[in-house]
Amino acid sequence: MLPLQTMFTSKLLLFDGNGILIAGKPHDPGLSSLKIAFRDYYQKTVATRKPVISAPFQSRLADHQPVLALTVPLFDSKGKLIGILLGSLNLMGANFLSDLPKMKIGKTGYFYLITADGIIISHPDRSRILGSAVPIGRNSLFDKARKGFDGSGITVNSYGTSSLTSFRHLHSTDWIVGLNFPTAEAYAAVYNTKLYMVLGVAVGTLVVLVFVWLLMKRLTLPILAITQQVESMDPVAALVPLVATDSSYEIDTLTAAFNRLVESVLLHQKDLKLANERLDQRVIERTADLELAIREQESFSYAVSHDLRAPLRHINSYLAILAEDFGDVLPPEANHFFDRTRTASQHMGKLIDDILELSRVSRANLAKETVDLSEVATHACDWLFETEPHRIVEVVISDDLRAQGDKSLLVQMMVNLLGNAWKYTSKNTSARIEFGNEFVADQEIFYIRDNGAGFDMAYSDKLFKEFHRLHGSEYEGNGIGLATVKRIIDRHSGRIWAESKLDEGTTFYFTLPRDVEWIEVKAAANPG
Repeated sequence: MLPLQTMFTSKLLLFDGNGILIAGKPHDPGLSSLKIAFRDYYQKTVATRKPVISAPFQSRLADHQPVLALTVPLFDSKGKLIGILLGSLNLMGANFLSDLPKMKIGKTGYFYLITADGIIISHPDRSRILGSAVPIGRNSLFDKARKGFDGSGITVNSYGTSSLTSFRHLHSTDWIVGLNFPTAEAYAAVYNTKLYMVLGVAVGTLVVLVFVWLLMKRLTLPILAITQQVESMDPVAALVPLVATDSSYEIDTLTAAFNRLVESVLLHQKDLKLANERLDQRVIERTADLELAIREQESFSYAVSHDLRAPLRHINSYLAILAEDFGDVLPPEANHFFDRTRTASQHMGKLIDDILELSRVSRANLAKETVDLSEVATHACDWLFETEPHRIVEVVISDDLRAQGDKSLLVQMMVNLLGNAWKYTSKNTSARIEFGNEFVADQEIFYIRDNGAGFDMAYSDKLFKEFHRLHGSEYEGNGIGLATVKRIIDRHSGRIWAESKLDEGTTFYFTLPRDVEWIEVKAAANPG
């Protein structure tokens, strides 16, 4: 009986089949009324008729220390349960369970023992015995172990330390043996090896770089000498010193090629200088021609403005006197020719005005500003309605269309284009004029569209030429308006084109770049 008693840290007790104490070793009269029939381990022993190891609990026989109860059923020769032998292990005492946490893995790795429901049986920190390990969901590897997983993995333990953790279930109970080994210690050798490898590679790379640098320095010294010779050369010098070398064959070849290049440059330098002088002279001549053309254009505009307008005013004055004094006595045929003469005189006056305006567009200095084209189009259409209040025209103008340019010229351009659309929709009872924009490849394109007479696109090359008209006398005009529009667009570095069909209308497209380099033509002083 003595060897068996030494396995346990408390009394060895014998109970009858009903769980009533029969005897104890050592004997203690105070335990005579002890009963264990209500205990789970007793009921399980009776039910299974096998030895049972209980779940840990606090025993009132061992000063409420955490203990485990071990029971063995006893049977008579007929197999009837006649008694239960019970011994207990104090989990705070010295026994084989308390020796488990003393086993170390490395310096800080340790073992522990827990039940399947997470109650700690043995642990290096004895204050945690009978406590819960971690709640479900806090440690996924421990959750797997509770469901039967045996194996290892990396997880964070209850102390918040990354650890290499292993779990193993015991066959005789539902207990789990656990091992925590901090990864910092577990992989220390791997980390040190990796560090040594990185340092070795770094040192090796440094050695290779130094060797390559020394080698390249030796190989490139002749090339650097050639480079310094090139940098020190005077580009306008008549003579350029050649480069000498006593290095390897490849450098000799490179130097010879460089010297041939220098000789070739010297051969062509004189021709290039002569060509530049000729080019400068031609630029001077072309500039003089341009200035002469500008002065001639100014002279022409001056002649038109002064020399042609004076006799035309006289003709109009005489025609007015004739109409006032002799209009009633002239025969009908004379009145017919008189009206035609007055109309032709007025047409000629309009033509002179348009020619002068075209000349002004070509000569005027540009003042860059932001122009609200929608507002300009609205005012232009209002003016057109005032000139012909009886016209019924649907006008559609998109809001907030803006461009950068000279406001006075852009106003003139919009008036001419909208006036053109107004004129060629005059015979359409459901006339429509639209001003809008669209984007093609991130470029803004403005358009003015009408449903008027249109024209044959076969003659579109004559559309913007002076004095060329694509319609007969049924529509008034002299072929200057669209030429003026083209000149304004060109001055703003833009483009203009048209698409049209006879009797279906015309659409004029034009661009006005936002940031442009305008061609400035300085107006010469008026002659005279």
